[in-house]
Order: sequence, then C-alpha cells, then structure tokens
Amino acid sequence: MPLKCSPFTGVWQEPDMSQCYNTEGITQQLKNISNEDIDKENVEEVSTKLSDISKKSVYFKVEDIDLAVDIHEKMLPLISNVSANITLHNILLSINDMINTPEEILVEAEKSKRTGSRMLDILEAIPEEIPLEGQPLTIAYSNIGVGITKVEEKSFNGLFYGVLYGNKETKVKTMIYNSSYAETPQEETKDMDFISLPRSLMKHLQDEGLSTMSRISFVFMRDDKIQRVIQKSSTEANTTIISHIIAANIPKISITNLDEPVTISFNLIDQNATNLRCVYWDEILGNWSGEGCKRSHNISGEKVFCSCNHLTSFAIIMDVYQTGNGPNDEILSILSNVGCGISLVCLILTIIIHVCSKNLRKLMTSKILVYLCISLAVSNLIFLVGMQEYATTKPAACKAVAALIHYFLMTSLMWMTVEVLQVCLAVDVISQTVQRSFMIRSSILAWGLPMIIVTVTLAINYTNNYIRIEQTCWLSAVPFYTALVAPMGIILIFNIFIFSIDVWYLMTLETNKPFKLETKRTRILGIVGVFVLFSAAWILAFFSFGETDEVFTLLFAIFNILQGMFVFFYYCIYMKNTRDVIFSCVHKRKEANTRGNVTYNNSSTNRERREVELAETGPYLNI
Repeated sequence: MPLKCSPFTGVWQEPDMSQCYNTEGITQQLKNISNEDIDKENVEEVSTKLSDISKKSVYFKVEDIDLAVDIHEKMLPLISNVSANITLHNILLSINDMINTPEEILVEAEKSKRTGSRMLDILEAIPEEIPLEGQPLTIAYSNIGVGITKVEEKSFNGLFYGVLYGNKETKVKTMIYNSSYAETPQEETKDMDFISLPRSLMKHLQDEGLSTMSRISFVFMRDDKIQRVIQKSSTEANTTIISHIIAANIPKISITNLDEPVTISFNLIDQNATNLRCVYWDEILGNWSGEGCKRSHNISGEKVFCSCNHLTSFAIIMDVYQTGNGPNDEILSILSNVGCGISLVCLILTIIIHVCSKNLRKLMTSKILVYLCISLAVSNLIFLVGMQEYATTKPAACKAVAALIHYFLMTSLMWMTVEVLQVCLAVDVISQTVQRSFMIRSSILAWGLPMIIVTVTLAINYTNNYIRIEQTCWLSAVPFYTALVAPMGIILIFNIFIFSIDVWYLMTLETNKPFKLETKRTRILGIVGVFVLFSAAWILAFFSFGETDEVFTLLFAIFNILQGMFVFFYYCIYMKNTRDVIFSCVHKRKEANTRGNVTYNNSSTNRERREVELAETGPYLNI
C-alpha cells in the first residue's frame, strides 16, 4: 500500500487503501447477489451493484467470473422489460469491465464453466432484447460496443455500421447509416472499421422471417480476447488476429449464401502483417473460419476489405502458414482421399481372401490378421467419409469422427501387439496354458482397452477434448499426447522388447525344422513392415496442417497407399500358403466349368486336402 510522508510535518500520512481489494469480499458480494431473486423490480439495483463489482474484475478469481456470468444470465430475460439505460449503462458496462479479468483466469473459467462462451452469448443477446423506440441506438465502451436499429422491408436501402476507435485522448465513436457503404459520407467513414449490408439482403428472407424481423443489431470488440480464451481452453491458440472485431446479426434468423455479399472493412492493428485472411467466428466450432469470406482488396499496410456471404463476427487473421490460399489444397485433398481409397480396397481384399478360405480362417494367425485389417480399414473409411465438410462443420459429428478414428487407430495398434505376442507363442516362449485362451484374452484387450481410453477422453472436459483443427476433427493438444502419443509410445516400447526376445530366440534356436525358422522370420518382417507404414501414415495425417502441411499431406497419401498395398501383397501374394489357396480357388472355378459333377467332386476333395497341407505347413503356424 502506498505511504506518503507529509512535506509539512515530516510525519507519515494515512495509507491510501483505494487500490487494495479484499478478494474474499468480492466473492462474498457476488454470492450474495447470486442468491437474490432477481425480477424487474430490483434488476436496476442488482445490475448497479454488479457493475460496481465488475470494475474490480482484474482481481477476479475463477469462481468470481462464473458468479458474475451467472448473474447476467439471470438478468437477461428481464432486459425487454426494463429501460434501455439500465441495460446499456449497467449490464453491458459490466460485461465490458469483466473482459479485463486476467486472461489465465478466463481460460481456467472457460475450461470448467464455459464462461467465455456464455459471455459471447450474453453479448449477442443484449441487442436482441433491449427495448428500442424510434431512433437507432449506439453505445461504445473501452472493450465492446453495440448498435441497434429498426428495419422495415419496404424502406430497407442497405445498412452501414461504423466504428472509429479512439486513443488515450479520444473515445470510441460509432454510427449507423440507413444505406450501404457506397452511399455514406466518405469523409466521415473512410477511417472507420465498418460492416455494410447490401440492399438485397431482404430477398434472402422467407415470409416468416420478414414477418418476425424488426431490427438488426451490431457488436464491436476491440480485440479477440474472449475468442482467444475459448481457443486456449481446448487447444493452443494458433491464430493471430490483427484487427478489431465487428459483427452484424438479425435476431433468430440465419443469413447465408447471399448473392450480394456483406462488405467489411478493417484498419490493420499490425501494419507490417502479411498473408492476411478474412475470417469469421464459428460459434459452433469455437474457432475462426474463412468459409464464405474472401479478401476483396486492400490498401497496403493500412486497410483490408472483405466480402462475405453470411452474417456473424468478422476479423482479419494473419495466416502465417497460408492455410487458406494454397493453390494445391484441392489436389492434395483429392490425393489423400485416393490414398485412403486404395488402402481401403487392398485391406478389404485381404479380409475377403482370409475369411472366404475355410482353411485359412481356422488359423489363429489369419484371425489376428483379419481383425487388424478390419481396424485399419475402418480407420481409412472414417477418415475418407468423416473428414468432409458435412461432418466437420457439425460439432457432434466432428467429435464422433475424431473419437472413432482415435478408437480404431488404437485397436490397430493393439492387434499389431497381439500379432507380436502370437509370434512369441509360436516359438514356445509362452506356456501352453496361455496359448489356449490367447484369442479370447487378446480380443478383450485389443477391443476393450482402446474403448476405455476413448471413453475417459470423452468424459473429461465435457467431450471438448475432441475438436476441429483447421479442417480436421481430432484431439486437442494435451489429450493428443496423453491419450494417443503416450499409449503409442508404451506399445512401441513393448513391441520392441518382444521383438528383441523373438529375434534373440530365433538367432539362438537350434532346430531340425529350418522351414519353421524361416516362417517366424517372415512373420516378424511382415509385422515390422505394417507397423512402420501404419505409424508413419497416421502420424503424418495429423501433422498435415501448419507450415509444412502440403508436404505432410503428400507423404500421408503415399504412406497410406503403401500401408494397404503392403498388407495385401505381403499377406496375400508374397506368402506362399495364401498364394496357393488363391491359385487353387481360381483353378477350381476353371475346372468346374469344364468337368462334370463327379469329376468335380473328386478333384475338389483332393484340392481341399492340398489346401489343408499348404495352410498347416506354410508360413502360417497353426497353434
């Protein structure tokens, strides 16, 4: 606390306590207000108290910000029944001051209570509910401001909302014109951030929308602090907003696919920024998106003009990695899909061959291979079908896609581990007692353990561990390492340990059956090949965004094709027993077309015996 010595008496003066706040006292005051029954009779008193407390928001704790947001949500239904002055000068001012809460506190509060998202909802709802007489209504504070105006279909001639941001000496200035930007006084508006709605806007409203529409509201935000908090709560914020934020909204009506676009202009905060991209805040995904927006033109280092075919919150992002403008994006996307498709076909063929052959499907090794191929095939199928716009733009679908891919990637890893353990069984490292129940225990482990990991990941943080990153539905940063990388690392270390045992045993094994020795070596080679290609393909898939996204996407497509083709050619063409079964089936069909039933039955019996011999003595070990 500051102490001053009197220049006249040389005695210490009374301490200045004006800047000292009892944080426990703040919390108790908020609790007292929260416990009150709020109605239109006392809403002015409550909002005044809350506004006074919010001025101390720099001292707020997580509990305080949650209590304050909760009180605002209780007052929100009453806004339409109280004067606009109460709403603007108490409730809106309180939200403005709450934004000054330290960012790390807001992030923690967003993680546990979604306070940042709720503040955005309140900020959007206030202009929709506030009583509006005749004239447009605007107000601006240090962090936020709103504008509301009545509109009528017959007289609508476009609409302009501009914001001139002040400095330390001047206040923020806002204005609304009942016309589009082209018809506004250029001298007054040239230095403003603005959003201009086209006069053709009403054509996109259905009759029901026209009958219910009475106003259009605008909101500006000095910076992206709340959006940044929401991003940080689920993943690392990987965007740099270099403009203020401005939004337009028609209450309870969604405006999309406009023929004549909305025009937005921004003055750049960072005048040296490059790779600029026009974006909007996607409330559903909790992230910035460039869909439906493009940069129309700009004044270098000063201003950027954007055109968008919908209404929401707009800003300028500095696209460090140029993710929105790469000319090869479509080609790489097609290449990735083709890679998944080829791999999927090869895996399905492998499954069909091993399931349809009566003699192969009896073998434990074939069963393990089929389960592995099913996991890999489903992973490819979900990636192929689920990573499309119709899924990635819907939160529930996006989370489902991410969770399913996570699950089947983990099951693929587990079945590879089962394959490694089965090689151990084949060289008698594990006892016969374990061998009898091996498949049952393996199935429970391979399908069950990934289910537990995915379920826990979903349960923690209200399913928000699965998010959309760029155009990909996947795990956020921390769960990516704890729920995927860590288990993968443990499995990899375990597999290397078992491989070492297998290799040591094979090298030191003295046997009279060199054919079996060669079989085991062949098996190990196959497992190593699949594991390396699998790991490379899917690790590359989820690193395929950022500064080297094109390279990673290309490598993912290549490794993914190789993965499916390797499984098919190695386990169906290279391995002699499977190859002989295929040739035997083809030969059988040819003979069936040229011989009679009796001859067919005799030769079929002989060939079946031959298949059994091949399956039992070939590279697969029937244990």
